[in-house]
Amino acid sequence: MTSPSARLTGGPATSRSGRPLATSRGSNAASRPNPPGSRRRRTGLVWAGLALAVLSALAFVLFARQLDDRRDVLVLTRDVPRGEALQSGDLRVARVGVGSDVSVVLGSERSSVTGQATTRNLVSGQLLQPGDTEAAAQYPPAGKAEIAIVLKPGAAPPAVREGQRAAVLEGPAVSTPASPGPPPAVVVGEVVRVDAVPDSSGSTIVTLLVDTAATRTLAVLREPHLAVLSPSGGEAP
Repeated sequence: MTSPSARLTGGPATSRSGRPLATSRGSNAASRPNPPGSRRRRTGLVWAGLALAVLSALAFVLFARQLDDRRDVLVLTRDVPRGEALQSGDLRVARVGVGSDVSVVLGSERSSVTGQATTRNLVSGQLLQPGDTEAAAQYPPAGKAEIAIVLKPGAAPPAVREGQRAAVLEGPAVSTPASPGPPPAVVVGEVVRVDAVPDSSGSTIVTLLVDTAATRTLAVLREPHLAVLSPSGGEAP
């Protein structure tokens, strides 16, 4: 039993022998305030959560903006050489993201470019751009003709490419004495296409746009050689 005086005075409870009895400390632990470090950790977690929410919102906005920049554009499905009329099957519509500084032809304009002639060589997978086609016109133009010549290895610069202004002239004499008279004529034209001969000879096929009257001259050249000229000059070898 506990001492009556301990219960009346509110002092520590004691046993009959006078020794104090153990009491529960749960109420004291519950009322003890949290240490400052615990409050700082909770505050840090709150701010971290808010920052993550803001970053997620910004990422969503940027992603949505990129989706808005995607447009339906026309893409080539095969290689189309210069001067050939585009067919509907040569084009497909693709939804891609393109910058505002990139000029493209929209998918809705497919019917308007079908049947138009290409102004340059186009390759499969290329985005069709304004200026790649023109209203179907006579090609080659009046007074012009396309002609292909075969050039042996070393008969043309290695970097010859479409669009260059070039001159074709006769190469060294072929095992016959040079005949007296004026030198063979030089033909100047524009390189339209360059292809490798599909064999092991290493020769190159160069297609040129020249004056119609010059085709006869090119046809009789025995060892044609090609020289690339300045695009702005009017001179010829």
